[in-house]
Amino acid sequence: MTAVAPARPRAVGTDRILLTVAGPPHDPRTWSGSSLALLEAAARQGGDVTALDASVPAVDRLEALLAISPRRERWRQRYHANAAPLAPAVRAAHTRVLRRRARAVLEEHRTIVQVGHWYDLSGCAPLVASYSDGTVGLQLRRTDLTFDPEGRSAVRAREWEAATARRMDLVFAMSRWQADALADDYGVDEERLHVVGQGPNVPLPTTPVARVSPAPTALFVGKAFVRKGGPDLLAAWPRVRATLPDARLVLVGPEGLTDLPEGVSSLGRIDRSAPGGEEALAAAFASATVLALPSRFEPFGTAMLEGMGWGLACVGTSGCAMPEVVEDGVTGRIVPPGDSRALAAALIDLLRDPARAAAMGAAGRRRLEQRFTWDVVAGKMLAALGEARR
Repeated sequence: MTAVAPARPRAVGTDRILLTVAGPPHDPRTWSGSSLALLEAAARQGGDVTALDASVPAVDRLEALLAISPRRERWRQRYHANAAPLAPAVRAAHTRVLRRRARAVLEEHRTIVQVGHWYDLSGCAPLVASYSDGTVGLQLRRTDLTFDPEGRSAVRAREWEAATARRMDLVFAMSRWQADALADDYGVDEERLHVVGQGPNVPLPTTPVARVSPAPTALFVGKAFVRKGGPDLLAAWPRVRATLPDARLVLVGPEGLTDLPEGVSSLGRIDRSAPGGEEALAAAFASATVLALPSRFEPFGTAMLEGMGWGLACVGTSGCAMPEVVEDGVTGRIVPPGDSRALAAALIDLLRDPARAAAMGAAGRRRLEQRFTWDVVAGKMLAALGEARR
């Protein structure tokens, strides 16, 4: 079944585009809301885009079973890295099912944009492109992996994705960091690579935000507490409190945390779709002085975009794509991953000077509006697709 983007007069000379994404495309829970935001932005930019749910539940369940491990974290990592045993066979099965499903609508479309490389629609239309935020190869560089990145399953998963990416006519990357990996690790031709960025997936304030907390407050937002540097943040916090005794740290996302340092509170998981959820998250952003996301591994850093949208200075790390999002010394601070001393120093620097933090937050909002909105992303995609069709 297809889901159609909001109606808009078709732009003259454009071809119809099919976006494929794993999940109901217009459901805000699918791909953290990115598919819905991209579809709406493409319509505003004059694109004629329909969408197809590329999920195959039976295949997904099979992959989850194949990735099973007595260690929950190992199971989760293998599944999300598409590195379960027999993963290439699962990917091939997914591709066969999806190609059959797509035939019913492909007659009307000359262009496909598939999200991710875990299925392969190359050759199904005159022009096939992909869009994603990372690669299996980058996932396998993580320092916290609980399985062998050079094991047979991981290597074959990486080879499958590399071969799929090379077959794409165009490859849209969210970051230069990812694009370099696609070129260097996977052999994707540089001329077919386009860095288009990402946009925020939540409503952002349209007017400047008046901070409502009298105490200097750092905000952490993310469910993957360890991967996103949560333990490093907790290790840094006593140093922050030693200099700023009234400083507060608010954690949103992780659950089950105990024995938190003085001055740290956890709001747990906030479900935006639940009654009052959006308001609770907005209150957390409005009460913060800075957003802290000291990730060990972060494909892009969507929470950073939300922080910038709320006018917050952001503290991130020099790993992955974060330095492309946060301009060190201008919109926030960048520190080495895992360095709790440097993290504490950066937080102290901003929390004890709220005027400077506010100026960085304002610069971050301007950077977001210029570079990291879904309208910017959709515009870059449509321009590249139009050029490729000429």
